[in-house]
Amino acid sequence: MHLPVPQLHLQDDLAMPAGVDSALDDWNGRQRDQGGTVEAADEDSFSPLDSANAEIEARLEGLPESLRSADPTSALEELAELIDAAEGEWASALGSFVRSAGIVADLVELVGHDDAEICALAIRVLGNLCSDAVDPQSSVTKEVVRKHNGFPRLLPHCFGEDPVALMYTLGAIQNLCTSIEYTKMVMPPLRERIREVAQFTTDVLGENIPEALTGLLVHYAEGILINITMCERELTSQRGASHGEAVQEARPDFLRQSQLRPSTAHRSPT
Repeated sequence: MHLPVPQLHLQDDLAMPAGVDSALDDWNGRQRDQGGTVEAADEDSFSPLDSANAEIEARLEGLPESLRSADPTSALEELAELIDAAEGEWASALGSFVRSAGIVADLVELVGHDDAEICALAIRVLGNLCSDAVDPQSSVTKEVVRKHNGFPRLLPHCFGEDPVALMYTLGAIQNLCTSIEYTKMVMPPLRERIREVAQFTTDVLGENIPEALTGLLVHYAEGILINITMCERELTSQRGASHGEAVQEARPDFLRQSQLRPSTAHRSPT
């Protein structure tokens, strides 16, 4: 069944559904005895904005090498923390650094990692770097992802069973699915899977999955469907106006993009 397309709030306000942040915090507290967690970065530790580029380079000097090591978990966690806390010029400087240092390409490779936790972390970080809510220059990052064939590597993860990895995957796809090129890659079987997720309820997922996580799954799945619909409408409109000239990207003010919130749910709850 096709979901109706909202007519009044196509631009995501970048806030999570009501109650999601506090509910995830509560769930994270209950999960700490079962696995590790990523602490939030201290925003007060950041240097003045006018030195953002130099400070980012100094702080992350060894990060590319760590990401290419046998166990990139700590490097991914450090990068995720910085992204969660960075804003303004710091966010722009961080985005510039990860592109110039080859980190975006490294993240694309890690999307296919055999370790499920590493894979989920890589997807979360990549998805956030491709969000205008994190980096105003995220369109440049999206182009790097395109060159390294990153979008198709995300798509198979839509069929995974881990609800948190699925949540990060859907969020990343939502943030990337802003062009006709990508919407064409979301073939009918995958669209049906996304519609299925958009209909998820707590009863479907079971009592062990917090309602907040269910809300995020639905939120991102709906965002993908909205972005696809708007891109296809824009293509149809421009074809009618320019006799077949294809649009490359829909207007950003009509597209959903979100920042993927941190969660200890890099692993399935037990």
